[in-house]
Amino acid sequence: MLKKIIQNLETGNYQIKYREHCDCRFFWHLNDGELECDITSTDGDCWFDNALVMDDLVLDVGNDGIIACYDAHFGLNVTINVSRDVEQEILKLIKDSDAYQQLTDGIYSPDANNDLHDRRKRESLVNWLEKNTHLQTYVYYPRAFANEYVCVLLVLPHYYHKEYLQTRCYWYPKSAEEWAEMYLRKDTDGTQFDIGFELVNELYEIDYCWYDRHADMTVSHDTERYFFVDLQDAEIILNRLNPDGINCYDLDKLTIDSFDGEIDDIDFQKTKWGPEAAEEARKNGNPFAPEPDPEPDPEKDFERYSKEYGICNWQGVELTLIQDPYLSEDAFGDPCYYAVAIDRQGNNWSIKWDINTHSWENPVYAKMMQK
Repeated sequence: MLKKIIQNLETGNYQIKYREHCDCRFFWHLNDGELECDITSTDGDCWFDNALVMDDLVLDVGNDGIIACYDAHFGLNVTINVSRDVEQEILKLIKDSDAYQQLTDGIYSPDANNDLHDRRKRESLVNWLEKNTHLQTYVYYPRAFANEYVCVLLVLPHYYHKEYLQTRCYWYPKSAEEWAEMYLRKDTDGTQFDIGFELVNELYEIDYCWYDRHADMTVSHDTERYFFVDLQDAEIILNRLNPDGINCYDLDKLTIDSFDGEIDDIDFQKTKWGPEAAEEARKNGNPFAPEPDPEPDPEKDFERYSKEYGICNWQGVELTLIQDPYLSEDAFGDPCYYAVAIDRQGNNWSIKWDINTHSWENPVYAKMMQK
C-alpha cells in the first residue's frame, strides 16, 4: 500500500477534495443597541478541511479512499490505520510532493471559511429578520464607497401596517436576504469591507385624533398615522395638514422596544388643532391649546409696509407695496414691472410700472384684486 501511495503521489493519481460540516445553532438578538449572535454546537462538530483521496486504494483503506487531510487547527494528519513509522513516512512523502501545496491551498487565505457554517449563519439571520416583522432593514453609504456602509435596523411599532413612513433620503431599503448578505460580508483578497451597524428605535408619529372635551384630551381615531425618522420631516408634514372641526393631529416621539415593537415611551411634541377642537380646549384651560388668531388690522399692516416701501397714490387711493417689484411682461409681451400692494382697508392690488420707470411711486396701472 505504501508503494502505491508513493506511485500515486509521483504520478498525480489523486484528488484534493474540500470537506465541511456544521451542526452549530445560531441565536441572534439585540443587546445594548448592537446585533449579536450566540453560537452553540450540539457536539462541537463544526469543521472544514482538504482531503487527499486516492480512488484506487478505496478497497485497501476504506473511508472513501481518504489517505490524509489538512485543516487549520491540526495541520496535516494521516487518516488510515498504519503504524507510527509508516504514518511519519507518509506525512513526509506528502509534504515533499505537489499534493501538499494543494492540501494547504486556501486554508489560511482570507476567504478560507467553513462555507456551510457561513451559509447556515446567514440563513439563520434571514429567518430571524423575517420573524421579527417590526424590524425594517436599510443600508447607507457614509462616504459613497461601495465597500464602506452601515447596516440599519429600524424598529417600528407593533401596530404599524404599511402606513406612511418617511426615512432618511440616503437610506436604501433592503430585503432580509440582501441585508444579511451585506451585514455578514467578509474581506476578500482584493477588497476590505468597513461595515457598521445602527439600531434606530425612536420614531416621530403623527396620529389623527379628535378632542374629547369631557376628558380634556386628544383621542386617536386609529385610522391615519404617519411615521418619520427625523423630527424636521415630521414637522413639515404636520404644517401641511389641516384638521377640521373637532379633529386634530398629535405629533409624538416614540421610543420602541426592539424586542417586540411595543412602545416603551411616548414624548408629546405638539398638536395641530382643528378650529372647534382648539376652541373647546381653550374653554377647558388646556395649556397646549393655541391662542385664537388675532383679528386682522389692515391699518397696522399698511403702516408697517409703508415704512419699508413708502406710499404711492393711484387715482386718489393710497397704496403701499408688500413685495419688491419684479420684471415680467404685459399682455402684449412688452417688458414691465409688477408687484402686489395693499390699501388701508387691507385690499390687495396689482400694480404695473413702465420698464423705464424711475420711481415706484408712479405706477402706470393698478387694479384691485379679487379676494
